[in-house]
Amino acid sequence: MGACGSSNTVTDANSSGRKSVIGIETQVKAYNTADRSTFKIVLIGTGECGKSTILKQMKILHMGGFSKEDKIELVEACQINVLNAMQMILQKCRDEGIKLRGKPVDEVSVANSLLVNAHSLGNAGTEIAGLWNGEECLRNEVLPLVTDMPDSGVYFLDRAAEVYAAGYSPSDMDLLKVRRRTTGINETKFVPADGGGRSIRMIDVGGQRGERMKWMKCFDSVDAVMFIASLSEYNQTLEEDSTKNRLTESLDVFKALANTAFFKNSAVFLFLNKDDVFKEKIKEFDIATYFPDYKGGLNYDLGLKFIQGKYYRRRKNKENFYVHVTTATNTKSVEFVWRAACNVIVDLKANSVGVL
Repeated sequence: MGACGSSNTVTDANSSGRKSVIGIETQVKAYNTADRSTFKIVLIGTGECGKSTILKQMKILHMGGFSKEDKIELVEACQINVLNAMQMILQKCRDEGIKLRGKPVDEVSVANSLLVNAHSLGNAGTEIAGLWNGEECLRNEVLPLVTDMPDSGVYFLDRAAEVYAAGYSPSDMDLLKVRRRTTGINETKFVPADGGGRSIRMIDVGGQRGERMKWMKCFDSVDAVMFIASLSEYNQTLEEDSTKNRLTESLDVFKALANTAFFKNSAVFLFLNKDDVFKEKIKEFDIATYFPDYKGGLNYDLGLKFIQGKYYRRRKNKENFYVHVTTATNTKSVEFVWRAACNVIVDLKANSVGVL
């Protein structure tokens, strides 16, 4: 930057200085207007890892929150979450021969209706709430057996009556916790309040196996990859393949993506998500049951170190690789890691044009 001529040329110091300043100013201007104007960030992860929740948090933090239309659109999804959770509980009762009110599930009319045709019930919310709150065995005996219960399942069961009530309007937490499968490629653009005028293109792609063929379309000129991995999935299997452990699947996908040439010049962030669920789960479910090489017992710190280590070893190039432990439904947690990530991306962008 600021060339001074050959060794045989005497150059005026002031002239050289002016040229250097002009050169730097030109680069800074180009950086401010072009390279810095937009950051492209891709959210990647396997199904139910919490990617879409991160995107929802961006709406809360930088886009004025959820609109009335957003809430109306997701009312039905919240109700479906309640129903699906209860159906999983009742199906486990049926499979295990656990009785309700002294009878098999199929002989309890409300339970049978919920399994066969919930629409036949006049008020499914009231009926679900009555079962969930009135039958202690469902929470204490059956729930621990449903290892594939969505993380928000109990949350929505506890809110069954409210979610089905007339005039129900989802709270921010309802909208953060509601589960709705991401399909296709969803792009959100926003300008962070503290972003110095830079805009963000955040792309969320479906995580199920059938959606992954679409990922390649998003990998061009990516500034940062945010790989979202659920800490709490170590004892669960894939929805689309009950023979494959979810953590193993996530590790395999991470290894393939984190080392691809597409992201050679991109920052790679690993968000170990659902820390709140993991803290509770590891008290009861030993990781060693599913990963025999784990020797830490029911210990949160050792469990976290074990899972983090598995991901860390799969990234060959440790440069521009950053790991954060998060709870995507916690706005403050997401805001903290978001700020840290943005600082890294800004520095990398600046270095790429030689400003820093």
